Amino acid sequence: MTHLVIPRKYRPQTFEELVGQESIKSCFLSLISRQVIPSAVLLSGTRGVGKTSTARIFSKALLCQDKQDSGNPCGVCDRCKQVERGNHIDVLEIDGASNNGVEAVRELRETAKYLPVEGAYKVYIIDEVHMLSNNAFNALLKVLEEPPAHLVFVFATTEPRALPATILSRVMQFTFQPIRTDTLATHLAYISKHENRPITKPALSQIALMGDGSLRDAEMLLEQVFAFFDPSHEITLTDLQQLFSLVSQTEICTLINHIGQSDTNEVVSLYHRLLNDGYDPYTLGLEVQKGMRYVMLARLSPKWLEKELDYIPEFLAKVTQVAKLPAFTHESLLMMFPCILKTLQTMRYADHPEWVLEACLVQLAHMHIWTRPTTQPSQSKPTAHQAKAPPQQLTPRPQQATPPPRPTHPPQQQSTSTVQGFLEIISSRDPILYGLLKSCQITLTDKHIRILKGANQFTFEQLKDKRNQEKILMCCQGTPYAKKILLFSDASPSEVATPKASLAPNLDDRRNHMLNHPLVKNIQKTLGGEIVKVIEDQGVVESDPGEIV
Repeated sequence: MTHLVIPRKYRPQTFEELVGQESIKSCFLSLISRQVIPSAVLLSGTRGVGKTSTARIFSKALLCQDKQDSGNPCGVCDRCKQVERGNHIDVLEIDGASNNGVEAVRELRETAKYLPVEGAYKVYIIDEVHMLSNNAFNALLKVLEEPPAHLVFVFATTEPRALPATILSRVMQFTFQPIRTDTLATHLAYISKHENRPITKPALSQIALMGDGSLRDAEMLLEQVFAFFDPSHEITLTDLQQLFSLVSQTEICTLINHIGQSDTNEVVSLYHRLLNDGYDPYTLGLEVQKGMRYVMLARLSPKWLEKELDYIPEFLAKVTQVAKLPAFTHESLLMMFPCILKTLQTMRYADHPEWVLEACLVQLAHMHIWTRPTTQPSQSKPTAHQAKAPPQQLTPRPQQATPPPRPTHPPQQQSTSTVQGFLEIISSRDPILYGLLKSCQITLTDKHIRILKGANQFTFEQLKDKRNQEKILMCCQGTPYAKKILLFSDASPSEVATPKASLAPNLDDRRNHMLNHPLVKNIQKTLGGEIVKVIEDQGVVESDPGEIV
């Protein structure tokens, strides 16, 4: 008789035999018992959790001749046997990875309109449905919108996000969760008992951990273990460590204990001994990451750790003891875990990954020192030496003559340091804007930032653009210049330098001064014109807030 591997031999044939998917079992049994059959269902989840097995059990339940009251198929009628063998005429199982073209979907649409040969339903199971092309999805969409009453689609995928939203809105979705480690260990113990293969509980727990939530992966590992050892040999945890080159949990706990004690010499010594024993550096890094996670859970969530490691009491006790070290504070642990994660990513592309991990372990051994809160000296009592020290005699400085008061200037004549500070702020926040501003004349008042044309007309026009004005105001946020109003003036710097006080004291004198100006007289004589009205040019005299002169 041909040997069947464990995943095929112990594949579930009824909903009751599904491992670790209690909510999905109940939902399918309820739908079938009440005869509420959806036209399309989507089974999503990680690898090896029972998606395809559920699709086949669902097909058997729809076609079974002697279905149980609970909704489970009988498993003994001809139709159930044919579905198990994969040769039932009304159940078509398609691999979406190899039949992902639009032509395959068009052929499926042509055959879907025919009535089933046996039973009341025709079932199409499309595995890895996310591999279909966009054209194939579009061709499939019409059948999903108006499906025949006898047609049922069962989609299975590991990447439900890759499916179009138009497909997801027309299917009933079931999400399969990764199987718990203790559930996997219980199932592996059941298989070992039926296979009459002696194996210790710690070894079963280790295989369940290596399965990482996948039932099929755990069963294949168990198949490999059974194939390697003699049937009469009792398989232990040590045997698994030799077979799969696993790092001993005791060694990992010892390494983390040295890290918690900041014993760098012991950390490096133990690490090199593990390397000399032939362990892969990346595998060591993964084991350290897993051990640090257990330590973090022991400090932050001990009840969850007890639930996860209750089947390995010895290892749980060691982790709990190590987690009590003062170095493993909440702050240091929350920094250690990202450090290990970043190291594992770097090791993938490093020429010497063992050096990268070595530096990481040394860094972890001193992590608690970096996270130690720094205490600032605040009004500490003087020491005895300081108390006995005689007070210092301060020699009086010679009095200097009081400088004469500086002459007051108008608001436009601010000190260069103030303008320089404004330019330094712009330079640190927007270097391009600083390049435009430094070619212009800038003056500051108590309320305004005035920008004069200077020698470059093009730069001045760029600064007058509304977007650049907003940038200047944004750069001034949080600075002493934030509340100042931005003004622009076409006047030349020489005109600005003339103080307002130099003008004539009253309007009549200024008017007479303009009428008697030589330039005005010359123009009047040449053109023979007559002066009708005199308008005083205010120049750069301050305007209303927000006005651009």
